[in-house]
Parts: sequence; structure tokens; C-alpha cells
Amino acid sequence: MNSVFRSVKGKLIKGSRLKRYLIYAAGEIVLVVVGILIAIQINNLNEERKRHNLEMDIISNVKSDLQAERVDLQHIIERRESKALSAQTMADYHNEMQVDTLINYYVNFANVLYWEVHYPNDKTFQELLNSGNLSLIRNEEIKRNLLEMQNQYNQIHELREHTKHDYEMFFYNEYKHIFNFSTAINAWAYPEGDYQLSHSEVEACLKNTAIKNGYTIAAFNNTEMGNRSREVLRIVEDTIILIDEEIARAS
Repeated sequence: MNSVFRSVKGKLIKGSRLKRYLIYAAGEIVLVVVGILIAIQINNLNEERKRHNLEMDIISNVKSDLQAERVDLQHIIERRESKALSAQTMADYHNEMQVDTLINYYVNFANVLYWEVHYPNDKTFQELLNSGNLSLIRNEEIKRNLLEMQNQYNQIHELREHTKHDYEMFFYNEYKHIFNFSTAINAWAYPEGDYQLSHSEVEACLKNTAIKNGYTIAAFNNTEMGNRSREVLRIVEDTIILIDEEIARAS
């Protein structure tokens, strides 16, 4: 009988040890899992911090591009307005408005025909677009503005190419037979100089219907390019404000 009691007692002791072992093992597993989860969380936080810092660097570079673009746009808008005004004046001359002075005809001629191209300051945006990393900017409004600017630039480019074709057809091909380009350019650049201006050249130009039509088209196209550039400028200024707000929230 004693041997039976000893056997039962041994089994109970062994059962108690097994239970404690299982509890201990389960505790270790829980600790390992918790440790893994904490490590993953720390890693995620580190990755998020890196991504956030990268995003701030990117939008800061975008802002620098936009600040330079704002200055250039203000200049090109002034030039488009000046060209449109000169083109309209020349169209009026060709519509039998009296040419007040020969120098004004030469100066307005050169102002309209002087070819100017605006290249956007969008290096950072283009790098993001070409690398497929535009999604690094998480502010949807900033992204929409940048994409809308790209759309406006594309439209301005198409209009500028169309205008270039018009200039070649209505101006360069017509003027080259009857007008002294160098005198006009010098008179435009240095209006106080002493130049041999030709009344007969101007009279011949005034009789040319193609040139007359060219100035009407030039006035319209330069006005339209100026208006589109003003829209880009508005988006640029709005985007700079959005970026400043985003950087302020992050600091």
C-alpha cells in the first residue's frame, strides 16, 4: 500500500513540475513575441522618421525651385504683356493708324519678333516624376498643384511652338525681303542711338497683308501665353504657402 502512495505522490510531483514548466515556456514565448513586436514597431518608427525627413527635404527643394520660378514668371509675364502691346500697336499701324515716328515702328517690330523662351524651374518635380517617387509627397494638394503646373507648362509650350510657326510664316518670310533687321534690333536695344531709318521700308511693310495678319495673331498669342503664365504664377504662390504650412506642422 505504501508503494502505491509513493507512486501516486511521484506522479503528482512530476505533474506539478510539468505544469510549471509549461507556464514558464509559455511566458518565454510571450516575451519573445512581445520583443519581436516592439522591434518591428521601433523599426517602423525609424522608417517613418526617415521617410518623413526625406519628404521634408524634397518639398524644401520644391519650394526653392518655386521661388526661382516665381521671379522668372514675373519677368516673362511682363515681356508677354509688352509684346502683346507692341503687336497690337503694329496691327493698328497696318490698319491705317498713322505711324507717329519711324523709330516706334522699328522698336515695336523688334520687340514683337525678339524670340524669348521660358524654361520652368522644376528640376525636383521632374526628378520625382521620372523616378516614380512623386508619392513621397503625401500632401495631395501640393501634388495636385505640381501636376497642374506641368499641365499648364505643356499648354504654354504648344502655344509657343504654334506662335513660332506663325512668326516664320507671317513675319520672317515676309520681312526678310523688305526690311533691315539689324537696324530694327539696334533701335530696339538702344533707342537713343542715331540710325538710318527707312521710310520706304516701312511703307512697303504697311502694304503687306501677311504682316498685318501676323501682328493680329501675335497680339492674341502673346496675350494668351501671358494669361497662362499668370495662372502658373498663382499656382506657384499657392504651393509655396502649402509647403510652408506643411513644414511648420512637421517642426
